[in-house]
Amino acid sequence: MEFFSLKFNTFGLDLSDFSAKIVKLEKKNGKYIFSFFGNFKIEKGLIAQGVIKDEENLVKNLEKGLKEIKANKINTKYVVLCLPEEKNLSQIIEMPDLPKEDLEKALLFEIENYVPFSVGEIYFDFIKLPSEKEKKCNVLISAYERKIVDSYFRVLKKINLEPIVFEPEILSLGRLIPASNDFVLIIDLGETKTNFGVFFKGLLRFSSSSPFSSSLLTETISKELGLPFEEAEKLKRTLGLEESILLKYETKESIFKKERGKIFDALVVCLSDLLDQIKRILSYFESLNPNFKIKKIFLSGGGALLKGLKEFIQLQTEIETEILNPLLVLPLFKEPKISFEEIVKYSCAIGLAKREFSL
Repeated sequence: MEFFSLKFNTFGLDLSDFSAKIVKLEKKNGKYIFSFFGNFKIEKGLIAQGVIKDEENLVKNLEKGLKEIKANKINTKYVVLCLPEEKNLSQIIEMPDLPKEDLEKALLFEIENYVPFSVGEIYFDFIKLPSEKEKKCNVLISAYERKIVDSYFRVLKKINLEPIVFEPEILSLGRLIPASNDFVLIIDLGETKTNFGVFFKGLLRFSSSSPFSSSLLTETISKELGLPFEEAEKLKRTLGLEESILLKYETKESIFKKERGKIFDALVVCLSDLLDQIKRILSYFESLNPNFKIKKIFLSGGGALLKGLKEFIQLQTEIETEILNPLLVLPLFKEPKISFEEIVKYSCAIGLAKREFSL
């Protein structure tokens, strides 16, 4: 789903409430090279829940951060930017099976029935999906308030960047899924939120966002165990669920090899909430069509690195679960000097950077 689309030499910018991540990819002999990657912090309060609150100081923060990571080495000013998933008004609707141009015109009249804004207050795009009904099609619409998109546009222009494509966060991650003929679910566990996306043959079929976050897990450990936030974060990263639960997965049988410990007990309520959301998505798709069964779950984002989480979700859902590895769809000319853990954190920016080669 794209809001602007032309052929340019671009880089990916993943801009969130507390951080900015940048990736520039190039191709040589049909293989990819990480020509640039870097990240820096965004000051608290400049962006909140995906909405820019202070354009002037965000510009200063970005200028300073870009200078610190020497982003001037990137040989282009054209950027592909992700828009906050929590502000994405996404929905699947049924429409007459029309050519794309006619469908777009029809949606101009229909879309106000599905979003809480007038058509003049939003930017929207759509993906046409097949339907089992004759002369009908399903349409996945994605809409954002103009004032949200325009604020990002103004900020980028003030730091001499030219935004070429705006797209929802989850769409950039879908670009990193290995080829498959099955329905797959991406769970992107970020610092302030979790995004969900269901894909089939590379096409987004569903997306949503939840306030469940990696920071919430740390705060819970801190509260339940009476530890400072920094110490709780350290425990989460070094021990995670493996301190409490080691699983061996054999077909549909999982064996507990160690009793649950304090960290698991501290997180069980949060994890139960996450599992409830996952199971609602699974049930929703099966209710649409018994054949719409999700066969694989991919975890992404920094929260995906919580030790034992992958095994825990696989145990509870009985669906094969793994951490999304962007390098599986990026044949490399040269290995980047970056760890797998960092690669996972850069996943969204990598997907945005890869967008250039799909334009």
